[in-house]
Amino acid sequence: MTTSELLQKTVYGYWASRFDCDIDFFSQKGIYIFANNKLSDKKKLVTYQIGKLTVVWILTELAKELDCKLGFQAYNEPVSSKILSSILGINRDFELKSTLLDHFLASPDFIPQPIPEKFALKRLDPKDDKELLSKLFNACTAEELDDADIILDEPDPVIIGLIYKGELAAYASHRYWGDEEIADIGVLIHPNYRGQGLGKAIVSSLCAWCIKHNVTPMYRVFDDNAISKKIPTKLGFGELVTISTYDIKKK
Repeated sequence: MTTSELLQKTVYGYWASRFDCDIDFFSQKGIYIFANNKLSDKKKLVTYQIGKLTVVWILTELAKELDCKLGFQAYNEPVSSKILSSILGINRDFELKSTLLDHFLASPDFIPQPIPEKFALKRLDPKDDKELLSKLFNACTAEELDDADIILDEPDPVIIGLIYKGELAAYASHRYWGDEEIADIGVLIHPNYRGQGLGKAIVSSLCAWCIKHNVTPMYRVFDDNAISKKIPTKLGFGELVTISTYDIKKK
C-alpha cells in the first residue's frame, strides 16, 4: 500500500465511521444522504465531497419531513443547488454560505519550513504559560480565535509557540480526531508579527511533531481565505475533503 493510499485509508476511515457508511463508498461516484440530530439548525444543510462521493448531511427531523431516501445512490453529476432540490424532493432554494477545505499531510510529502532566527520555539503549557497565551488571545479578535478553533476553557493537548523578546508571536495547536490518528491544527499570529512567514513556520514545527508521533496532520481553511490557504500548499499538504454549508430557503 502506497503512502497516499495509507493517508486516504486514515482519512476515509474516519469519515466512514462518522457517517456510518462503508469506506468503499468514497471510491464510487454517488451521493450518500446521512441524517442525525447533531446539526444545530433545521434550515442548514452540509455537503462533504470525499473522494468521488458526495455526502449530504441533514437533520433527522428534516429527513423525516421530506421523506427522503437515506443511504447511497449512484450519481454522476456534480452537486449543485438544483441537484440538491431534486434529490431531496423539495421546492426550496439552497444558498451556499461557506466552503471549508480539509488538507492532510503524508510524511514523505512534508516540506519543512525554517523558523526565523530571532524567534525561539517553545512547547507551551496552558497553566505555566497562561500569561503568555492570554496576552496573545487578548490581542486577537473573537473571530480570529474562532477561525483558529481556540476554546479558552478547553486547551488543546499539544500547543507550541514562537517567542520573541518574551512575547508570544505565533501559536499553533492541535486537537485529536478519531482514535488520535488525525491532528486538526489551528494557528494564530499576533497582529504585530503578521506578514513575516510565521504561520508556515509554526505549522511546520507542529507537523514535524505530528509526524514524529505517527499522527496525520490536518489543516482546515475557508476557501476564501487566500493567505491561510498558502500554508498547506507550502508544506506539502493535499486537499482531500471539501465541506460546503448551505442555507435552506423557501421559494
